[in-house]
Amino acid sequence: MTLFKWVRDYVGKYSFITKTEFKAGIFYLYYENDGETFYKKLPYRTTRDQFILTIEKIKEEINYYEKKIKMAEKIREEIEKEKPLIFANK
Repeated sequence: MTLFKWVRDYVGKYSFITKTEFKAGIFYLYYENDGETFYKKLPYRTTRDQFILTIEKIKEEINYYEKKIKMAEKIREEIEKEKPLIFANK
């Protein structure tokens, strides 16, 4: 049995989900937090709201939004260091 396309597309958006598995009518979402692998189980007939709520719980557990802000600041700093000065001649 295969998963619905919207489930595959939604899981594919996130890099923190390292592996997915479907066994005996249960969908496993594997993710990493501080070097350890954890998983969440969902039934095959889960609703979209339940699925999205589970993804949001995973995000809270791994501090997804804080890490995203820190990474954006780090990238911004690296770009500022490498950005050459631009002089405009009129």
